[in-house]
Amino acid sequence: MSKSEKNTDELERLQVYKYIVESWDSRKALYYSYVETKQKVVERIKDEAKGEVYVYDVFPGLLKHDVDLVEPIWITTKIETTMFIPAGLKVTIHDLGTILYGIDEPVTEP
Repeated sequence: MSKSEKNTDELERLQVYKYIVESWDSRKALYYSYVETKQKVVERIKDEAKGEVYVYDVFPGLLKHDVDLVEPIWITTKIETTMFIPAGLKVTIHDLGTILYGIDEPVTEP
């Protein structure tokens, strides 16, 4: 592949940025159309949690790979809306990191 073909291929691919967020009972990928900060991702986890969130560790992302999506994904845009990305679209996924967390769930009395 020539340099100009490579540059054209990069322009045709949607750039998607991914965090993996993982607790003892769940693991999911959060996709963004921009580079989100780790602090904002942790805030998002806290907003969705039903208890106090503890971040145990954050691992940096080291990978970037070009894929043709096999399954559709939803990404968060800069204006904080979600956007549907259909299967078959060419994307470059930038792995931004993995956040390990736990939730101290409130105790309910019987």
